[in-house]
Amino acid sequence: SGCLLYDVDGNEYIDYVLPYPGILPDHSLYPLKRLRDTLLLFFRRKPLEQSSLLLLFADKYLVMGERLLEKGETDLAITTLTTGQGYLLSALEALQPLAHAGTLPPGFLDKEALAVKKHLQELDRLQKNIKDDSVKQRIIDVEKSTQQATQLVLSLQGKN
Repeated sequence: SGCLLYDVDGNEYIDYVLPYPGILPDHSLYPLKRLRDTLLLFFRRKPLEQSSLLLLFADKYLVMGERLLEKGETDLAITTLTTGQGYLLSALEALQPLAHAGTLPPGFLDKEALAVKKHLQELDRLQKNIKDDSVKQRIIDVEKSTQQATQLVLSLQGKN
């Protein structure tokens, strides 16, 4: 079933590119970005469009959280990572009505499933690189919601 590729650290290579995050939550214009994102989401009525946008937000928040951790802004980083994983779960929940009705387009879940794997891998990498045990535990807690997303993907794949 295909050849697995590994990165320099020996982790499975997941062919999923995370987006540029834009301005971070510690920037003065960040509230405007949040407002824009809220409006974009509000005007997306179709579940597939909503799910795609939520997935983009989840990916961006993952990268934002990583950057904030690098900057030493731990509390804001954890909050940002938590928000991102919430978006990831919401992206999948938006697809539930389509999956139950059997109207989810073939292959649509593939990107979501790959995203969940990438998020788990990135969170795992983050917590392994953190020295502070309390911060490490907080990242493990964030990872738990991503594991819920894994279960949801499996459930949706089973209904499709």
